Amino acid sequence: AKRSPYDPVVVLSLIGRLFLVLAGGFFLRAMTEAGLLAPAVGVALAFLYAVVWLYFVDRSGRAGQPSGALFHALGAALVAFPLLLEATTRFQVIGVAGSTLGLLLLTAAFMFVAVRGQQHAVAWITVVAAVPTALVLLLKTGVAAPFALYLIALGVFTMWLAYSYGWTAIRWPVALAADLAVAGMLLRALTPGQEEPVRVVMLVQVVLVGAYLASIAVRTLLRDRNVTLFEVTQTALALVVGFGGAIFLTRTTATLPVLMGV
Repeated sequence: AKRSPYDPVVVLSLIGRLFLVLAGGFFLRAMTEAGLLAPAVGVALAFLYAVVWLYFVDRSGRAGQPSGALFHALGAALVAFPLLLEATTRFQVIGVAGSTLGLLLLTAAFMFVAVRGQQHAVAWITVVAAVPTALVLLLKTGVAAPFALYLIALGVFTMWLAYSYGWTAIRWPVALAADLAVAGMLLRALTPGQEEPVRVVMLVQVVLVGAYLASIAVRTLLRDRNVTLFEVTQTALALVVGFGGAIFLTRTTATLPVLMGV
C-alpha cells in the first residue's frame, strides 16, 4: 500500500536523505578547501550538485509527494545559497556582478519549481535562504546597490505571488528586507568616510517607490481590488525610506534637486 507522505517512516527516510545531501555538499566544500579541487571547479561541481537535487524537488512535486519536495528543496537550498556566499567571500571565485547574477538565477530556478508545482513551502524555503544571503553579501562585499535592487525585484515578485496564488505572508519579509537595504544605503551615504554615491542611492530609492507603488496601483485601480494591510504598510515604508530619504539627501548633500524631480 502507498504510504502517506507524512508517515513517520517516510519522514525519517527523508531526513536521512537530507543528511546525505548535506554530506555531499560538505564533501565538495572540504575537497575545495583542502586544495584537492581548484576553487572554480569545486564551486561549479557544488552548484551542479544542488541543481540535481532541485530537479528532484520538481519531480517530487509533480508526483504528488509534498514532503519529498520539501526535504529535497531544503537540501538544495542549504547547499546552493551558502555556497554562493562562500564562492564570493571565502574562495573569491566570483565577484559582485557574478554573485548578483548567481543569486538571481538560483532564486529564479527555485521559484520556477515552486510555481510550477504550486509548492508554497518551496517558495518559503527560497525566501528564507535567499534574503539572508543577499543581506550578508551586501554587508560582506560593501557594494549595496545590486543586492538592494535584487531584494526589490524579489519583493515585487513575491507580492504578485500573493496576488496570483494567495501566498500572502511570503511578501512581508522580502519587503522589509528591501526597505532595510535601501535605508542602510541612505545611512551610508550620510556617514563620513563610508559615503555611498548619492546618485546611486537616489536611483535605488526611486526604484523602491516606483516598483511597489506601480504594482499596488495596477492591482487596486486596474484590477479593482481592495487595499490590504500589506499594501498600506509597505506603501508607507517605501515612501518614508525611498521618497522621504531622497528628499533628505537633496537637503543634506550637494545633490541637485533636479535628480529628485526626474
